[in-house]
Amino acid sequence: MSRSPDPQDLRELIRRVAALHRGLAFLHQGDLESVALTLHVHPFTVVKARALLDDPDARAHLIEAVHRAQRELEKGKRQHRPR
Repeated sequence: MSRSPDPQDLRELIRRVAALHRGLAFLHQGDLESVALTLHVHPFTVVKARALLDDPDARAHLIEAVHRAQRELEKGKRQHRPR
């Protein structure tokens, strides 16, 4: 029986990938179990995200979502810096 990840699971994975240096490369090429454990997601979520990376249109959307999450992280860091 196949399990499809919840959209919230994918959003959380995107947020966590964005926080890692070379997170997209790790998601795409890292050992499945290592990626799932590091990102604190179910392996099915990693498999689904990898399938998205294999589809040109979906890949573009996923990469843009990661870039948006990275910008949000940077924005949050700037707002919390002591002046």
